[in-house]
Amino acid sequence: MNSLVFDYITRPRLSGVNLSWFILEELPIPQVHDSKNIGALQRASTCLTFIHRRFAPEWLKLKHLFPELASKEWKQWWAVAEADRLRLRVEIDALCADLYGLDPDDFDWIVRDDPTDPKGFYRVDRQFPFQERLSGLAAAAFRALKEGKWSAETAASLSTDEFFHLLGIPELTKAKAAHAKGLPGPLIEKRDGCHVWKPENFPEDDPRHGWTWDDCWNDAVALLGSEEAVRRYVEEEPKTAEPSHDEQPFRLQAKKPTPSQGKLF
Repeated sequence: MNSLVFDYITRPRLSGVNLSWFILEELPIPQVHDSKNIGALQRASTCLTFIHRRFAPEWLKLKHLFPELASKEWKQWWAVAEADRLRLRVEIDALCADLYGLDPDDFDWIVRDDPTDPKGFYRVDRQFPFQERLSGLAAAAFRALKEGKWSAETAASLSTDEFFHLLGIPELTKAKAAHAKGLPGPLIEKRDGCHVWKPENFPEDDPRHGWTWDDCWNDAVALLGSEEAVRRYVEEEPKTAEPSHDEQPFRLQAKKPTPSQGKLF
């Protein structure tokens, strides 16, 4: 619901800045329970938002569900650098567009740079050229996803540099690629808040050093009160609310419109 696609669906229904429930309950949300994208969305959103020690129990639960997280230490998954946060936001928007059953041309239309559209996305990062904007990068990522250059399964194994290289804009994060194009440095440095965070370089006496999975476990024990409480929390099966018979969820069908129907959006 925080994706560009859902935003696009919502905007035509609004005349002000508030969102009422009677509008929200009629908006289409795709079924994701059996989708491979859901795991990648969980991982990406966790890396973006759970960047504090108080989320240690949630990190352990996620590691229980996705053992591949053990390939890196706990805080190495935290997305605090500008490049990592931008990459994950782009990744999320591309995966959500896929859940809605769109084609790359459909998504290109949604994020098009059209200042004449009063409810368009041309304002997003408008201080940058289109291909550097969140909207433009998301469109490129979705097209690369549909072309098989990356997937929900392979996303976690790609570094941020490799991800933007797949999108055809390696100069966004790689200094060497930027210099080859005559740029003074990576394009990411033009963004406010750009910084570098490397916990592996902290000395052991630095209070920020607690970045291993063992430290995550210790923080979770301190928060939940005991090791047994942590184990119960981590191994607890997620609960899924069942819809009532008179309130079935809208199931979005990813199929091509007929010529008489026009475009999907």
